[in-house]
Amino acid sequence: MSEKKYKTYYDLEIDKLIDDINSNNHKLVLLQFPDGLKYYSKEIIDELKEKTKADYFSYFGTCFGACDIPHHLDKLGFDLCVQWGHAVYIKKKEMW
Repeated sequence: MSEKKYKTYYDLEIDKLIDDINSNNHKLVLLQFPDGLKYYSKEIIDELKEKTKADYFSYFGTCFGACDIPHHLDKLGFDLCVQWGHAVYIKKKEMW
């Protein structure tokens, strides 16, 4: 497995997310990316698919913060909604 490019710039705590998805048996997960992370969404989803049994959907609408949850998707049965828009993600100092 090659190193994911997003890991060069950010620590998104993907391993914690993978543990949560697997330990809680989430089957359908919605991922909401802020504009700066949308570029890396495919490789993030590929990694999640590789390490879990869940199905993933990306929401590419706005993601400005905690109040920007896509409420119109609540009837689609997602087990988990993950937003990086208002979570702390760490830029690696050596890259900035």
